[in-house]
Amino acid sequence: MMTISVVIPARNASLYIVECLDSIFSQSYLPIEVIVIDDASTDDTLAILKAYKKKKGLLKIIENNQNIGIAKSTNLGIECAIGNMIALIDADDVAINDRFKTQIQLFNENAHIDVCGTWLCFFDTEKTYQNIWRTPINDEDIKAQLLFHYPMANPSLMVKKKVFENMNQWYDNVFLGCADYEMCTRLAESYLLRNIPLILQKKREHETQITKSNKIIDDLHIIYKQNLNKLQIPPTASELKIHHEVTRSPSEAVTLAYLHSIDAWLTKIYRANTIHKAYPELELNNYLKEIWLKNMAGYTRLGVGFFKLFATSILSEYKSYSRWQRIKFWLKCCFRK
Repeated sequence: MMTISVVIPARNASLYIVECLDSIFSQSYLPIEVIVIDDASTDDTLAILKAYKKKKGLLKIIENNQNIGIAKSTNLGIECAIGNMIALIDADDVAINDRFKTQIQLFNENAHIDVCGTWLCFFDTEKTYQNIWRTPINDEDIKAQLLFHYPMANPSLMVKKKVFENMNQWYDNVFLGCADYEMCTRLAESYLLRNIPLILQKKREHETQITKSNKIIDDLHIIYKQNLNKLQIPPTASELKIHHEVTRSPSEAVTLAYLHSIDAWLTKIYRANTIHKAYPELELNNYLKEIWLKNMAGYTRLGVGFFKLFATSILSEYKSYSRWQRIKFWLKCCFRK
């Protein structure tokens, strides 16, 4: 039988921790323990946890004497877990009541899978539901997208305990704000990953969460370099900037020269993986084409130069256009102001 240990790092989560715990103890497949690591909170989090423990004996509290961060706190909780499955959740999030049951069912039906995440939706403090994060489903697609970003929702993960035991460490505290991404790049080298295409987790958005910083960007660049090293590509500073921005928002006005730099970089990755096959080839090629098209969409106003780029790139779908589609596209580029 699969037994679940839930691990929750918490710091100053007094406003949300009860709702989080209620969602766990309301699961249709109950865990055998819920481990909350109070990371030296300065609010009432610890007092609330102790009061909650009187109602739910399965709750275990680890008290950090000093703030050690989310990564180390989560590692500590995992080390203490006794279940053969580890479920992660953030202290301010909410699990849908069939989350654990659905994940366990997937593991039972697919013994080869080691890590399972789910889709999630975001909500704010007023419980207004916003965007849905639809992560890639299959192992190959997840590993292809890892080259650019973290394609799993960390607070939705369920992982076989033996995976943790086989790794030197789960999270590396050096990578502030993106330790989950760095962890997954190591996981992908040896284990099979899967995301369930169902919204089984609700992610709260509020002002106290970690925001983007130069430190996080620097750490992301380190991870990008490690991933690109598998393709034997030593990126320049400008290439790293492009690599970061192609799946996010550009930091500068989009010009024809900027689009050419995107095309050159994605083509470089495409050709390198054709040689080294470090990432699933079909899935990475499809994702590169998807990224390329999203970055190119809406810029026919850039004229004939854009038409030439669109018509000649190996990542473009232009060659699959019908004759009439090609004529219409050419006219758009030539006459649109």
